[in-house]
Amino acid sequence: MARTGRAVIAHGQDFEIREYPVPDPAPNTVLLRQEMAGICGTDLHNWQNGIQEEMLLGHENVGIVEAIGKGVETDYVGQPIQEGDRVVLAPGVKGYGAYGFRTEPDNAPHFGGGFSDYIYLNFPNTCLLKTEVSPEVGVVTEPFTIGVHAAMRAKIQIGDTVVVQGSGAIGLVTLIGAKISGAGKLIMIGGPEGRLELARKMGADVIIDWMPAALASREKGLPLVNIAQPFKRSGMMLTCRKDSGIKSPSDFSNKTLGVWFYGNEYPFLSWMSKLGIATDGSSGGVTVLKQGFNVDPILQKQAECVSTMTYNEYWQIIDAGLGADELVTFKYEDQGVATLEDGLYVLEKNLADAAFVDKMARFVRASMKGWDWARNNSDAAADIVLENDETGAQTEKHQRRMMGEINKLTANGGKLDAGDYERTVATLMSGGSDPVISQAPTGAWTHKVWDAAF
Repeated sequence: MARTGRAVIAHGQDFEIREYPVPDPAPNTVLLRQEMAGICGTDLHNWQNGIQEEMLLGHENVGIVEAIGKGVETDYVGQPIQEGDRVVLAPGVKGYGAYGFRTEPDNAPHFGGGFSDYIYLNFPNTCLLKTEVSPEVGVVTEPFTIGVHAAMRAKIQIGDTVVVQGSGAIGLVTLIGAKISGAGKLIMIGGPEGRLELARKMGADVIIDWMPAALASREKGLPLVNIAQPFKRSGMMLTCRKDSGIKSPSDFSNKTLGVWFYGNEYPFLSWMSKLGIATDGSSGGVTVLKQGFNVDPILQKQAECVSTMTYNEYWQIIDAGLGADELVTFKYEDQGVATLEDGLYVLEKNLADAAFVDKMARFVRASMKGWDWARNNSDAAADIVLENDETGAQTEKHQRRMMGEINKLTANGGKLDAGDYERTVATLMSGGSDPVISQAPTGAWTHKVWDAAF
């Protein structure tokens, strides 16, 4: 009886385990017995949007050479390989496609992705590398190469200041790539407390985060301290379809609301608690849809309302075809539940180091000079983004509109206002039986760096 192997086939948002015959490798091909496959954010996003054709996912792979076709003697860099060797591989092969994205898995050779017992490397010139590392390390090779590639493309020089947007897996490995390239100052923007702790361990000097997430992280043991608050006001809104019948917050009951997570959900939860509306989908409450960083749920009528920022997602809805007269917006500022957003945070212990305080003072002074310039030169600031957009996806209209809206939020920002801080804390503690933070923080902000800067 022919040997078979299992494969997890995705279609839409469903998964099915199927059995396929395991191929004997043809000349110049390699059959791997899979050890591990990573779940990439791309896999998750494709699944959330519904995978249009049957597909065997899995492009972050490490496995053991099960069988080798005639003509294969070495890996991509010339190391001899044999059955039993552990290898990692690059999923993409120019001119042929990519492992983990191949459709029609019922057609031979079947095993074109890593969510399976085997993966058949039959694309010519597949980049596979023999390795001695553990499978737990080997499986992150593919995402790690993205971080290294980003650092190489940025041409980081010794002493450069590097800002990494987002503390997901790719953001963290990019941080590592920047550090080993010689960056002198590393800034990580946003993320859950666990990711921010990893960013700190990997050498981040400054973390840019919303205050609700930073205070929640502090209560859980990550001693972040606010040293400056460039964003004075909140740009967060809940944007609803007018045809949903929603006219005021009292109409939210029994509706589906799109909410960003990863720390962005805290103001929303405080708001719902203030309104006395349950968020568990029960009768009279609301169903919370974990929203990606897009506005698809409102466009596709998966949710009556979605989270938006005044400077970005709201305009994405407009640009997608819904008119302002077809929408109802609820600004968190107007609802009395706004919390402070983008601020600069450092670890508390570092503030005892005079050299660190001096470095941060110079950084804050330069940053605020940049924000002042952007407010006085709004179109030119937007043009800088366009000039550095290698994708070509950004438009002058969108970037200039964004810059104009952001300038409204940063006006008079910089030095943290104690009243704004207290308002944020009060909002976060107003969660009834489930507050975002359980007690007022101490030592969560300081003017030490600001005073040294100005």
